[in-house]
Amino acid sequence: MKNLLKIFFSGRVQSVLLVAGLIVFSCTACNKRDEYGIPLGSTGLQAGMNYMQPNKWELSYKYKVKEIKPIRPIRDKEPSLINPHSGVVGTGTYEIWFPGPIEGDDVRNVQLIHADPPPTRQEYSEEHGVTFLYYDVAPDDRLPREFEIEVTWSFYTFERYVHWDGIEEFIKPYDKESALYKKYTREDYPIEFHKGINKDAQDCIDPENPDDVIGTALNIYNRIISEYDYDHFKGYYTMFGEDALIPTSRVWLNKRGVCDEFANIFCSMARYNGIPARPCAGWAHIKTDEQTKNMTDEERTIFEELNININKNIGPPMGHAWAEFYVEGIGWIPLDATWGEGVELMEPEASPMANRRNITLVDYYFGKMDPYRLTLFKSWNYELLPNPRTPGADKMQPWMSKPMSRHSGVKDMVHGFDDSYNMPGGGHLTYFDEPEVLSELMWEMKNSKFKVIHIGDPPEEEIAELIRQIEAEGNHFVKVPTYKWEKARQETTSFTW
Repeated sequence: MKNLLKIFFSGRVQSVLLVAGLIVFSCTACNKRDEYGIPLGSTGLQAGMNYMQPNKWELSYKYKVKEIKPIRPIRDKEPSLINPHSGVVGTGTYEIWFPGPIEGDDVRNVQLIHADPPPTRQEYSEEHGVTFLYYDVAPDDRLPREFEIEVTWSFYTFERYVHWDGIEEFIKPYDKESALYKKYTREDYPIEFHKGINKDAQDCIDPENPDDVIGTALNIYNRIISEYDYDHFKGYYTMFGEDALIPTSRVWLNKRGVCDEFANIFCSMARYNGIPARPCAGWAHIKTDEQTKNMTDEERTIFEELNININKNIGPPMGHAWAEFYVEGIGWIPLDATWGEGVELMEPEASPMANRRNITLVDYYFGKMDPYRLTLFKSWNYELLPNPRTPGADKMQPWMSKPMSRHSGVKDMVHGFDDSYNMPGGGHLTYFDEPEVLSELMWEMKNSKFKVIHIGDPPEEEIAELIRQIEAEGNHFVKVPTYKWEKARQETTSFTW
């Protein structure tokens, strides 16, 4: 035995066995995985953009007008073109644009799966990153008494997760002659360059490392979170008619705003510093609502009768805006200065990887984005395609998550319309003193509804193909457990039809 021990601890044999032992140990460790399916001792993350949590969705709109009151009624017994079951009540125009999900980094495999009736045209603006279904309800200038349109898209979303370690190796200098760089570093209302904004932007540059694009963007993000307050009254202003975009000079002066204004002020400061940036908007599912977890049975019954979603973890979608900035060699990096305020840990329902790594909200929402975003716009100031044929049509003010319409020859549609805004269960919005202050936005809300359905068991072959696309783009896919939905098809909308 002693001789054997001498041999075991002798020079060359010792080295060989030591290497062999390490190999065996390493292979054994490779077979042990955590609850994420990731090998122990590794997060599975790679430097740059990582994709996780594929989720499939359906987004549907219904636009329904029960009765058009024409300015000049006519006696026309012929059916309308848009609705063969409705007679024509007057002359005029009525056009509607339905915004659809935008195919891109975060939204993939967008498909129009239902449109009744078929759209007049389907339009896509590559310059502005907007897709529309266009309906001409009165193509022959004959207004129907009533009509109804329903459209549905299906698509996938992913969590995007930038891993910063080692990312410097991939960053390249900007091509300042490229169309992308020129477009996303210029003023573009409401994104303005203003002496106060410009000074703040310059202060965000580290003088010892002025070429640190990510560091500069992070300083801008932190400055917005620390210096700007959320304007909780903005929603009321919107209902009373102020639904336009606020210029960033005014946001800077007031040091307050809402999600789209925080996105725009980031873009202003980033662009002034030569960093391409753009606002994004659409639907975002609100974060975990602690109140719904402690509901009584009576309260739960009331919510269910009103058809209000009471999902405990992934709440209903709401209109929201965030931003992205571009880094050559990496791509578009997301951030959300509205939801990034907080030192709480990221919820495991939204990002199991971030929760596992003890990432806080403020750290997560710079460079990472949850998979519950349904992106409709990646620009403002888009032009409606085709151009409105309605006489005297005003320039469209973008509303990030609703159909938009233009019409003529119709009365009582916006100012002074008789019907109150009915809520589910017979409730009414009663805080309007005079009907004439109701905005066009309120009219659109009255006539259009939407619903979002999560597909809990999407086809494996579709996911596999999307992963191949992601990896072919030079990105990385990490498999983590996704949130377990209660049903294979689960509606997430608060109010629907």
